[in-house]
Amino acid sequence: MITINGKIYHGNSLSTLGDRIYIDDKLVDDNPETNARILTVQVDGDLVSLNSDVSVHVNGDVHGSVKCGGSANCGDVSGDVKTGGSVNCGNVRGDIKAGGSVNRR
Repeated sequence: MITINGKIYHGNSLSTLGDRIYIDDKLVDDNPETNARILTVQVDGDLVSLNSDVSVHVNGDVHGSVKCGGSANCGDVSGDVKTGGSVNCGNVRGDIKAGGSVNRR
């Protein structure tokens, strides 16, 4: 389950950019007239990949890479993690590039 600004979505991969949300590589456009900026991204469960221009919180693992403009808080990551902020995660098989601190659980 993926929660963005309080709205629930379902899928395996997530990408956000500005007011656009892509789930499983498909543009989700439920309310085009609002053009609301994405403020919060929370995922309960595992993802295949995650790409966001804001901070993300994943209560699960990412079976690929994580890229976000803010901080990333997640379980294990099979790929790389690249953030503009801090990283708080489990095991990471790839590289970590962070604009802030790095914490591994």
